[in-house]
Amino acid sequence: MRKWVAAAVGLLVLSTVAACGSEQAGRDPAAAGRPAASVVPTAVGEPSSPGPELPSDTDRGWPGAAEVARVQCHGDVPEHLPAGLGAVEVYVCTTERRPVPGDGTWQFAVVGRATAGADALLVAYAIPDAEPGSGPCTADAPDPRRAWVVEGDAVHAVRAPQDSCGKPTPDAIDAYAELTTEVVAEERLHQLSSELADRVGCEDVTGDLLAYGQMFEPEYPERDLGDLRLGVDRACTYAVDAPTPDDKVAGALVTAQLLDAAERAAIDAALAESVEDPKCARIGHTRFVVLRSDATEKQIFVALDGCAVQLDGTWWRATDELRALLSG
Repeated sequence: MRKWVAAAVGLLVLSTVAACGSEQAGRDPAAAGRPAASVVPTAVGEPSSPGPELPSDTDRGWPGAAEVARVQCHGDVPEHLPAGLGAVEVYVCTTERRPVPGDGTWQFAVVGRATAGADALLVAYAIPDAEPGSGPCTADAPDPRRAWVVEGDAVHAVRAPQDSCGKPTPDAIDAYAELTTEVVAEERLHQLSSELADRVGCEDVTGDLLAYGQMFEPEYPERDLGDLRLGVDRACTYAVDAPTPDDKVAGALVTAQLLDAAERAAIDAALAESVEDPKCARIGHTRFVVLRSDATEKQIFVALDGCAVQLDGTWWRATDELRALLSG
């Protein structure tokens, strides 16, 4: 058994593009601040892509790697790199998005052993921290670039040296990003999007802008009836959830479909028959559909068991024909 000299696990937060599951899945070696992977890992339990079977982390020299993945790269605050270390191995833990066939997109914790760049990282991490300065500093809290330095039976959880603002130095950030790693342990953490959402291009949860528009009257752009003819690409159907503590109403995805040319034409024709009706309430429904058009980047909200159809800040009374088309 190896002794933990400093038990700490770090989370490397990846940049994401928040949208309808549009962020690129998988490891991107060019991403800033991330080590490049020399071995593509397979998903735990259900491989996301064909790949070599991973040996146990014991075979790779560090029995603690699997536990680091299991605790999701979290842990105590790491220390500055101790002086006078002998022969060591360097490990890092990152999180990444991966598609899992038939089960959407998941977040994984991945522990990798440095196969190149470790010497440069140790040199950069050996630089002492700067003295705290009196000048202005930004309020952000960047990732400390945690690493685990294994020396015999001892494991040192370390961080990058800090500048006068308490942030990682540029040289340390560069050294961390240039690491090449070999995966030794990984853990599936939680699902980020469902298979249905990924396949059709809908969000698993979305705000109910019909109810939100009536309750709070946000300043959305006004639209004309002709703007409803979008040539929509997909229909995403949601069941209304209970309001959140801040009174925001959302819906959970229940069905979704891509629309063919005939379906788009029929929906456009039904949308054109919508009429102005101030008495048409936008609250009280239990299901709604979001019609999306990638070409126009617009979204139309239709209450399936209500009366309203809404685009941005304008709403109309929808026809029974439109609701029938979207309920099939």
